[in-house]
Amino acid sequence: MDAVKLSFANVRTAAKFLNNQLAFYGGVQNQVNEATDCAAKQVTRLKAQISGVEDTDITAAIVDMNQARQLQETALTAESRRPRTTLFDYLR
Repeated sequence: MDAVKLSFANVRTAAKFLNNQLAFYGGVQNQVNEATDCAAKQVTRLKAQISGVEDTDITAAIVDMNQARQLQETALTAESRRPRTTLFDYLR
């Protein structure tokens, strides 16, 4: 009878150990699943970002760039034509 009680104690100890291991590896599996989901979401976000860059309307971008260049040249020309007089010039 003592051998049976000892066997049951050993089985309980083994069952507790296996339950602990199951809990540990279940937690690890959850972490792996979360990391996989996070990586998949980031891949999707980066693909959308790449698509936004690659799908730029080249014609519109060139027109915008030319307009910006013309505005810059106009502003520089206006600045260069501005009088450079100071209060000291009027005091002479």
